[in-house]
Amino acid sequence: MAAVLTAPERRGAARQPADHFGIAAPAVLRPGLTVHVVELSAAGALVESALPVRPDARTELGLDGLDGRRHALRARVVRCWVSGLEPLTYRCAVRFDHYFRGG
Repeated sequence: MAAVLTAPERRGAARQPADHFGIAAPAVLRPGLTVHVVELSAAGALVESALPVRPDARTELGLDGLDGRRHALRARVVRCWVSGLEPLTYRCAVRFDHYFRGG
């Protein structure tokens, strides 16, 4: 019988669509990179952008609440990879310095 390889779960919290947290999908990753929030959790976010972001970089993710409030979350880029070729897009996983409770 073949051995099944499983990777340990890396996520600190379950991911949900941004609107589950009362957040709009467009966001800004400091110093001004427009990103699209693919998934969000209390511990971090998966975002998509047109430009790569250096792993281990310190940043701030600016999120707009559906109620009009702005949230600025300090974070560290954990991973960044090419997610599409036409157009070229990147996905980046960021981990928040403090848990996010939502909009």
